[in-house]
Amino acid sequence: MKDLVSIFNRARELIDCFKEKEADLEKFKALVEGEEIHAAVINGKIAGFVSVWAAEDFLHHLYVAPEYQNRGAVKL
Repeated sequence: MKDLVSIFNRARELIDCFKEKEADLEKFKALVEGEEIHAAVINGKIAGFVSVWAAEDFLHHLYVAPEYQNRGAVKL
């Protein structure tokens, strides 16, 4: 879960449009509570993740680690 928090914070920092710049582990857990989390893994490293509120088919979060952004879509 720490890797997801890191991606969440680094990606949001690059965008620079969020009031709260950083979330700790507890804040992140509260944001995704009850959601399904799916991670994209490339060469054993988490490249990004999506969290989905399945009850309403709602994609809540989609974040990609900065080092994997702008590299085009890949089949995982």
